[in-house]
Amino acid sequence: MRQIHPSPQLGEEPTAASGRPLSAKRTQSGDSDAIRVGWRPGQAPKESVAARSAPRSRHGLVVPLVGILLAVALGATRVGASAGGVAGRQARSAMCLPELWLVDVHSHVWRSADDFAELLAIMDRHRIQAMGVSALVWHDADQLVAGAGFAEPDRFFPFLRGFDLERNTSIDYVRNRLATGRFKGIGELFINGHGHRTPGDHPVLMEIYRLAGEYRVPVLLHWTIGSRAEREAGTREGFQALKRVLAAHPATTFILAHLGRGPAPHRENHFAVLEHLLHRYRNLRLDLAGLHRDLYDGEGRLTPFASALLDLIKRFPRRFLLGLDLGEPGSLAREADATVAAWRRFLVYLPSEVAAAVGRTNALQIFGACRHPDLERVRPPLRIRGEKGFLPLDYPVPD
Repeated sequence: MRQIHPSPQLGEEPTAASGRPLSAKRTQSGDSDAIRVGWRPGQAPKESVAARSAPRSRHGLVVPLVGILLAVALGATRVGASAGGVAGRQARSAMCLPELWLVDVHSHVWRSADDFAELLAIMDRHRIQAMGVSALVWHDADQLVAGAGFAEPDRFFPFLRGFDLERNTSIDYVRNRLATGRFKGIGELFINGHGHRTPGDHPVLMEIYRLAGEYRVPVLLHWTIGSRAEREAGTREGFQALKRVLAAHPATTFILAHLGRGPAPHRENHFAVLEHLLHRYRNLRLDLAGLHRDLYDGEGRLTPFASALLDLIKRFPRRFLLGLDLGEPGSLAREADATVAAWRRFLVYLPSEVAAAVGRTNALQIFGACRHPDLERVRPPLRIRGEKGFLPLDYPVPD
């Protein structure tokens, strides 16, 4: 197994170098796993396939034979485009940190592939460079996100989650799909949340965590440790299990979704617990998904929770990731407008280099470490264990 180097030291600034916005380049030094991510303030991500193929508007002389109707229509179109441009500039001028492109590590698809077109429009409108997505559907969930990642590899990072967390066959399922190189993460895995209770250190999951480290993809865990709510209580046993998982897999990057906070009422010492985990386990990252509702009071001022979060981020600037948790059926655009606005305003309270790390570069350093099928061709055979032994895998992931 290839040796994986530990996470960067705490307090280091995000590295920057020239190159494609999302591609991570290996350095020429002896550290084969060092990652360089290129970005400059205000630099846009690579133009998407959809944008490159979209027809460009052409303005020219109206052919006399077309007549007055086409002239009127063309004039109306230009007026509408002009008005839309003004509205876009006004929206951009009202945006907090407009020069900062964001990376969302935690969002979902609830319905079908049609959601991805809407997500792309949202990403372009809110300057979101890329998005980690998993499908919360029961039919072809992983194939759905793999197709989006294949069509828009610079915009969507597919996460693998369509498997039973306690079945032995899930090990082969995960290994075979990670071997394709199409998936950039595993999760969101519901260990303790949304009515699910699964031992986080179950033997099947422990092997899946090991595979994640082998293929250098992060594991996104919904593992509540900070709630006293009966339906999603963080217990001492669950906390000890989380520590065993982190200690047993130092080569695997774990992302604790929602800060592990869970629903109210919350434990008073939750931030002290998070600080302990961050000090002790360098392979742990925290995502901020779903917490934008707790940042401001009724008058728009920062809540005590937001102030405590800012202090913790400043102490561990390389360990936090932005998550938008988009995916509410039928209201993606409205949900995105409110969520992104709340987080951009929150990032203003951080030093500019820390805001850039939380909003973008921390995520790119993780996803840049994923194996790419075109760069590393050494893969195990695509076979899966069935009731009658090993069977060929029939899984239509594009080559």
